[in-house]
Amino acid sequence: MNSLFRCFLSIIITTTITTTIIITIHLIIPTNRSCSRRLASFEARRVLESARANTIAISEAVLKRQLPITDYYRAYWLEVAAETAFIAIQRGLGHFTR
Repeated sequence: MNSLFRCFLSIIITTTITTTIIITIHLIIPTNRSCSRRLASFEARRVLESARANTIAISEAVLKRQLPITDYYRAYWLEVAAETAFIAIQRGLGHFTR
């Protein structure tokens, strides 16, 4: 139970950091919002692909009993956070930048 709580806490912290980075990217380049959205979208896609690859690698290690299942849970929820950030950027994050 304690490790599950730590996993959820790390997800919340990661999501908060991801959202802060996305908002910062949008505020740094306010003159050309389409450019900043493209940059943020590119970076979010890269992070998402990395998170997916990490989840696959960790799941294989868990199946071979080289890593504990909590590592898989952590990787899975980090992938969910990365995908959520990517979708938010795709939709425009208008409510954050106005």
